Amino acid sequence: MASEGLEVDINSFSASDDVIRVSWGDLLGEFVSYESKNNILTMKITDKNNVFRSVQNAPLSAKILFAEEIYIIEWKSYNYTIRNVVNGLVISIEEIQDEQ
Repeated sequence: MASEGLEVDINSFSASDDVIRVSWGDLLGEFVSYESKNNILTMKITDKNNVFRSVQNAPLSAKILFAEEIYIIEWKSYNYTIRNVVNGLVISIEEIQDEQ
């Protein structure tokens, strides 16, 4: 059984193999980038409905789906940014770094 937010129907994505998809809680979007240094995942979504509620209730992990591979990114805790762009929103999720 998958953790909350990790259940995703891969068939809900378009058939295009060229587009890498991201599933994060209720949000489904297109992969923009990933930076391992601070565990930063950036995705673009086109459905702006309830985006703030969805982000606030999102799980501590996301799935990146490409071809037939699924890669899971996990955070212990995170901050996020939401930017308005042409035809959608860009969301970045970043691990909160412990200050030492």
